[in-house]
Amino acid sequence: MLPMSVELSAVEKDKTDQESPYERLLTDAMHGDKLLFVREDVAEAAWSIVDPILNNVVPLQIYNPGTWGPEEAVRLAADVRGWRDPAP
Repeated sequence: MLPMSVELSAVEKDKTDQESPYERLLTDAMHGDKLLFVREDVAEAAWSIVDPILNNVVPLQIYNPGTWGPEEAVRLAADVRGWRDPAP
């Protein structure tokens, strides 16, 4: 996703015209439609996972493309009966 400039028009328009995603988001917000929005606690929970990675607190685990993940995944899954690699 990349940000892009859009023109916001407050004039009523024909409903057969397709709204841009940004126009739809703002229109839904103005009408109180919460379907495209997450609650604050959900956003905070997501950031609690991402933020340590972005701040280099938790190192990234590098692994080869096409594999089932880094060796660290085996250790993380050990307490739930381990990781089952579906590859033969």
